[in-house]
Amino acid sequence: HHLTLHRYKELRPGTALRLIQAFDGLRRPQRLKVFALACEADKRGRTGLFDQRYPQATQMLAEAAAAREVSAGPILAKGIQGPAIAQALDQARIAAITLRRHEGEVAGAA
Repeated sequence: HHLTLHRYKELRPGTALRLIQAFDGLRRPQRLKVFALACEADKRGRTGLFDQRYPQATQMLAEAAAAREVSAGPILAKGIQGPAIAQALDQARIAAITLRRHEGEVAGAA
């Protein structure tokens, strides 16, 4: 998975969510932080890259935090049941990741 994080900015929001979920990063954010740290160490350990920033980790952690904010309450209030709950949660989390990504781009342009 570390090569996927290296190219995180290229990932679609749904793919980003699957990466976050692969580490149970929605329920256990510390696991995601450890993964991000290992990937940063991998990058910085390469010749000539020691002092370079690793924005992929920051972006992934911020997007994971946005996805964690999604609550099942509004989905359940709509009467959604069964496996459709998981699908609706994923759609809402992808929307949250997309919004966070857009906010990051706007902040970066300012």
